[in-house]
Amino acid sequence: MRYENPVWHEYFADPFILKCGDTYFAYGTGATPTEGDGRAFPLLRSNDLVNWHYLGGALTTIPGATAFWAPEVAEEAGKYYMYYSAATGASDESHRIRVAIADKPEGPFADSGAVLMPDLGFSIDAAPFRDPKTGQWYLFFAHDFLEDAHTAPALPSSS
Repeated sequence: MRYENPVWHEYFADPFILKCGDTYFAYGTGATPTEGDGRAFPLLRSNDLVNWHYLGGALTTIPGATAFWAPEVAEEAGKYYMYYSAATGASDESHRIRVAIADKPEGPFADSGAVLMPDLGFSIDAAPFRDPKTGQWYLFFAHDFLEDAHTAPALPSSS
């Protein structure tokens, strides 16, 4: 099978791929907060990782959100959980990790109403992980301290 990169020619940042049986679903951050159907996160489907088909947006948006970033999906007991960040203010500091739920990998996902770690500003890039030995779930994510931003010290001179 012949392919060329990129395999998807539209804007598709922060890609995440979920395999369900013989089908792959790719979720990405879109160029705008919502797709043509009013939902966030462009969603693609493929049976071979080469030929992708656009399915629309994966997430029913939430009121007041201005940006949606970096979706990742995990399956547990027949439910699909999408972890993502949404900004509800004008600055990046307003990004918080949220979780949305669907009955099938193609959604549509509906926000659960829960904001995970609400006191951690600029929380993004959630990545759920299940330990294969214990079955315990973990959530890895990035958190930036914007109020503590500083510049790096200059390098010492070579003289």
